[in-house]
Amino acid sequence: MPVLSNDSQAIIRLPDTLRNWPWPRTINPHYEECKRKSEAWIESFRAFSPKAQRAFNRCNFSLLSSLAWANLNRDGCRIGCDLMHLFFVFDEYSDRSTHEESRQQAISIMDALRDPHKPRPEGEFVGGRVAQEFWLNAIKTTPESFQKRFIEAFQRYVDSVVQQSSDRDNHCQRDIASYLALRRYTIGAEPSFVLNAMHMDLPDHVVAHPTLKRLEELATDMIILGNDIVSYDREQSQPGQAEHNIISAIMSPLKLDVQGAMDWVGRYHDGLVDEFLAGFETLPTFPEESQQVNAYVVEYASALANWVRASDAWGFESERYFGKDAPRIGRERTFALRPQQVVSDASAQEVAIAPEPRTLSSSDHELSEQKSEDEIMGAKSKSTETGQRSTVHCISLWSIWGTTWSIVGSLLRKARILF
Repeated sequence: MPVLSNDSQAIIRLPDTLRNWPWPRTINPHYEECKRKSEAWIESFRAFSPKAQRAFNRCNFSLLSSLAWANLNRDGCRIGCDLMHLFFVFDEYSDRSTHEESRQQAISIMDALRDPHKPRPEGEFVGGRVAQEFWLNAIKTTPESFQKRFIEAFQRYVDSVVQQSSDRDNHCQRDIASYLALRRYTIGAEPSFVLNAMHMDLPDHVVAHPTLKRLEELATDMIILGNDIVSYDREQSQPGQAEHNIISAIMSPLKLDVQGAMDWVGRYHDGLVDEFLAGFETLPTFPEESQQVNAYVVEYASALANWVRASDAWGFESERYFGKDAPRIGRERTFALRPQQVVSDASAQEVAIAPEPRTLSSSDHELSEQKSEDEIMGAKSKSTETGQRSTVHCISLWSIWGTTWSIVGSLLRKARILF
């Protein structure tokens, strides 16, 4: 049983990162219908125990989907809700899996996406069947250009999650630049942004335009920073969970306390907002393309901006990070830092040892009752990327990072790899 520390609870002020963001909160008009159907669909796989499923539902991932893809039609809204459930099923399983187990899970998912009509093997990781049914529904109403981009992006996402498991097995702590580069993949923004254009048949050269790519990068970083500041409290209260968070990453090298790190992130986020707004005003036009394609460019960029708002809103409307106190914290921007749990030396040693490899169970690979509501409501572990896209820097947890403010800022701005 963990023992709570005796430290007094500090009152932390969250930066108001979107105070100048011109895109308001909007929600898809098909939210209630798609939420009901998508939740019934994901529950039909029995991927979790009843207790864990209730906690999973409290996170309200359909709300995030419907906020993020507010302008998609009914089919698009349902596809988005199903995708978000696929994301978090993989997330919950991979978070408690070894590197090899996560690799097998990723293989099942990608095989199902690439060959959705192939029967899934008996006893396979449940995410394979979730991915199969999700994709069979999605390809009914989407163009081939979308399907190709989505599968490529999702491959990079699952590869990054597998690398995350390797980091966890090897007890790797990344430096700041490496953390951000890898986080851009594990957060899942790239395949999510592809979904923005699921009903837009955009040519490859349009999608690849440098201005649009930079807006994607900026939106991704704002989502990362926004998510990290709201998830930090839960993560820091649980042993070993806060390493993969921007707040933890900058406190040591910049010699900041929690509030100082929150303020630093707020200032850095302000710079991202300014750059995004400036880029939005200079969106490219494509004279060789139709008027419809050029209208899609504006719609796509607006969808990126809406994702930033949606992620922020969900953090204070869902119970995932702050429980039932989330709405108040969203209004007042303050919360009491939870006491840190400390464990005995024996327990700490046990935590530090990589778990023994286990065989993936059959019968829907159901999570056991031992997965508590606090675990599933906890913030997701997040920090990795494919080895091909970024050099992995594993450093000792006891190392001191002698990095100045200006160097860190430079690293952050130069790390522009899409995750």
